[in-house]
Amino acid sequence: MNFYKDEVKKLWNLNLLGQGMKIGHLDTGIDGSHPAFFRRIASFRRFSYSGFKEESVPAYDTSWHGTHTAGLVSGGIVSGHPIGSAFEAQLYAGMVIEEGNIIARILCGLDWLIDCGVQVVNLSLGLPFPTPVFKAILRAMHQHDILVVCPIGNAGAGRAHTPGYYPEVLSVGAATDDGCIAPFSGSYHLDGTPVCCKPDVIGLGVDILSAVPGGGLQTRSGTSIACAQIAGLAVLLRQSAPKSSATMVKEAIISSSSPCKPEQAHRAAHGLVNPLKAWQYLIHLMQEPSLSLLSPEENSEPSVKFIDPRLQNKCLTTPETAICESIFVFKDKNDIRQFRYFIDSHIRTDAQNLYRVKILKYAPVAILKAPNKLIREIIGWHSVNIASACDIDRIALPRRGWLTAPF
Repeated sequence: MNFYKDEVKKLWNLNLLGQGMKIGHLDTGIDGSHPAFFRRIASFRRFSYSGFKEESVPAYDTSWHGTHTAGLVSGGIVSGHPIGSAFEAQLYAGMVIEEGNIIARILCGLDWLIDCGVQVVNLSLGLPFPTPVFKAILRAMHQHDILVVCPIGNAGAGRAHTPGYYPEVLSVGAATDDGCIAPFSGSYHLDGTPVCCKPDVIGLGVDILSAVPGGGLQTRSGTSIACAQIAGLAVLLRQSAPKSSATMVKEAIISSSSPCKPEQAHRAAHGLVNPLKAWQYLIHLMQEPSLSLLSPEENSEPSVKFIDPRLQNKCLTTPETAICESIFVFKDKNDIRQFRYFIDSHIRTDAQNLYRVKILKYAPVAILKAPNKLIREIIGWHSVNIASACDIDRIALPRRGWLTAPF
């Protein structure tokens, strides 16, 4: 058993097992028949390939990735091996990344998790290009006091995946057993400087044992593997201090981490997570909240209008009557109400049933399938902050199902 699990065991000895806690998990799904998840999955949703609806089905996994990361968050004891950190927490799991319309489906999954009342979300996924499209829903999660934990990605130093480089998330890189940052672990830097902004911390992410579909256990590596373990720890910390905030738990994990080796200081903003010290720091912070170093309003950067070049190119190169799918992020909820009235009028006269629309409950975000002419009109609205494609550029992908690879 590695030192991380030894430290987590000390928290278990304090009866911190995740009892009564809810954790969100978006990935390729979960093998619900695996013994690691017996009576642990409170709810499972498959977000359809169209991105416009969710389906309640028996939990299953289209790959191995979701089962492995879910096991590290809250999997129970299998063949004598304790898998997850918070193995008495309840999982709310969504399948979002095994097929198309990935961006739209992740947004819908995050919106659903707010409704579920989770305290922590393990988001072991990422997109290999920058986009601000997730910021509005992540800020809504911050307002609902939900801590979102993300991997920085496996592209190596100087490269980061979205949303792992966002300030709104607790970002995690991967380390080897000796505490060195793994060669594949990514990082995000201020332009033109060696100052590392993300990941916030690193966790063990090389040859980590967890559940895989079919009832077995296997070792896997990746920043998403490290991320899942830190998400499980965050659940235990929130359980230990029920009045703690997501910001406090994030600070406890960051501020109690062990510094990286000097030659690797440019690879992470802080160091290796130490579960017991994180718990001690949080308890101290609860007693002296004035000592907090992180601002609860750290996500107040100004918004700048962003038009996804992939969506813009499609709008320019397809006929006006061609059906396009897009995501719009509006300035506020009043703007999205006006959008709803506008779209409803078009849907009522849509004899061919071409339109599809979904508006998120907790953020001013709309997913729309409509003729190109209408998409182009809405992009030009002053109230639209972000216009994004629903999916990634499939042409750039080396193989089908790339997002099921470990992050």
